Amino acid sequence: MLVINCESSMRAVYGRSDGIEKGVSMVEVKGKWALITGASRGIGFLSAVFMAKRGCNLVLHSRNAGHCKDVVEQIRSYGVEAY
Repeated sequence: MLVINCESSMRAVYGRSDGIEKGVSMVEVKGKWALITGASRGIGFLSAVFMAKRGCNLVLHSRNAGHCKDVVEQIRSYGVEAY
């Protein structure tokens, strides 16, 4: 099981502009799979983008499956698999 510290991930996104490029001290996720709940907006959406930019394949979930359609397409544009 892969557990990501969302606080440090979000600090990397919001805390400084170079956070994503330099990376955050965390487990290597390239090629692995993660389940993101609440993926259609907010922290769930930001976590999905954050993980996809690092090469992590994603299974996205939200209360309304229709809301995830656009997110899935955006995530796939990073070159990872998403469902």
